[in-house]
Amino acid sequence: MSHLNTGDPCPYCWHNPRITPKNCGIGTFDIGELISWSGGVLDKNKTCNECKWNFCSINICVSCRPKTACPQHYAVLYNGNLNHGIPLEFHRLYMYNSPYTKRWSDRPRSIGKWYANQVNNYLEVIPMVRRFTDNYEVQIYLNSLESVLMTSCCPRDDFWKGFVDICRRFFSGNDPLSAAMSGFYSECLLKF
Repeated sequence: MSHLNTGDPCPYCWHNPRITPKNCGIGTFDIGELISWSGGVLDKNKTCNECKWNFCSINICVSCRPKTACPQHYAVLYNGNLNHGIPLEFHRLYMYNSPYTKRWSDRPRSIGKWYANQVNNYLEVIPMVRRFTDNYEVQIYLNSLESVLMTSCCPRDDFWKGFVDICRRFFSGNDPLSAAMSGFYSECLLKF
């Protein structure tokens, strides 16, 4: 991230921990708020136009080590790349709203891909997708798909058929949530 330019998204805004809704754990809160949120951009002095955070000031951090970032700058300065010896749970905590990219418009898809990489098999997809939206109709379809899988003789085939149907029905627009689900779906398709 040392090659940031004027107009690039503010890394501090990108990884802003205040986006997490109150009274929710990091592993259970609604991802929809993360997906739709965007912050400021850097000016010529690498200062954010919204939060006034200055990128140059973190280069003098005395807590960061050459191969180990301090907790405050793990994501913001190093984008999670100094993860040697960092437990996976901490890495997920620091990077829960996706790796940094150069455009705010890429953030929803990036978040979708990030969360797809947190699931280990197709059965874990449904609980994760529930976190993307609180839309009642989507939740009903997810519950229905889950019920089908419990009694199916070909659960993997039935899962993909049902999941594709849900994605087409509810997440085929140009909105941030659809972009996030597109990233999630495409990454899951590669994994499973």
